[in-house]
Amino acid sequence: MLTERFGFVAQLQTKVANVYALVPVKGGPRLKAAVSKDQWRAGGVMNGGIFRGRIVLHNLTMAGLAEALARQVGRPVVDQTGLSGAFDINLKWTPIEAAPPAPADNGPSIFTAVQEQLGLRLQTAKAPIELLVIKNVNRPSDN
Repeated sequence: MLTERFGFVAQLQTKVANVYALVPVKGGPRLKAAVSKDQWRAGGVMNGGIFRGRIVLHNLTMAGLAEALARQVGRPVVDQTGLSGAFDINLKWTPIEAAPPAPADNGPSIFTAVQEQLGLRLQTAKAPIELLVIKNVNRPSDN
């Protein structure tokens, strides 16, 4: 329907781009293996999610964490941790676009938080990523 009505043509292309590589810090990651939902709730976290300045997620793979971080840093994040399995993530930082916080509330940047709280690091790198390239799109034709 998109092709017929809008002349829409697109294709996937692979391109080398600037990314962040998610890697362990020296001394290794500080991650908590995923626990059962009941144990997770007993720890005081009822609902997880991605919030402004916080990621609280249960049973997350490193690929999933890379995807969540990419949305926060505005650049693709590639998992290069070599870690398998699932983890419970509770990451807190001060968003860049936030108004200057009160001195007592001044938290770390997302880059510092990832390093200090998870034992991982976001380092700049180049890597191949898939992009959806739109080749053509027209105004819709009359019905």
